[in-house]
Amino acid sequence: MAKVKFEYTSGNLKRNVANIPNTINNQINAVMDRAAVQGEAEMKTNAPWHDRTGAARNGLHTQPFLGSKSHKEIVFAHSVEYGIWLETIESGQWAIILKSMRVTGYNMMNNLRYLLDRTRF
Repeated sequence: MAKVKFEYTSGNLKRNVANIPNTINNQINAVMDRAAVQGEAEMKTNAPWHDRTGAARNGLHTQPFLGSKSHKEIVFAHSVEYGIWLETIESGQWAIILKSMRVTGYNMMNNLRYLLDRTRF
């Protein structure tokens, strides 16, 4: 399981984030939900290994956690117990999670930038 977390505790930023209108927060949540779906598809489509049973590929999944305005995350994970080895053996030759996180994160940030550029506070 891979998890990237970004926290920023500056008083002004935190106060401003807490004051984001609910409609914008809902739009951000929608962007993140879509990013989670796209991240899962990215992993399943581009996993570099050849399936024997299909269990590893089918077990790739994402889970968005969008609880508060100031803390949101998407977890990328394997559900098979040998998923850790697919990510680490042979210097990461078979790894897919980090690659998918990069692609998904880049696309998600572009979508958020587009959303926030068109938002008037």
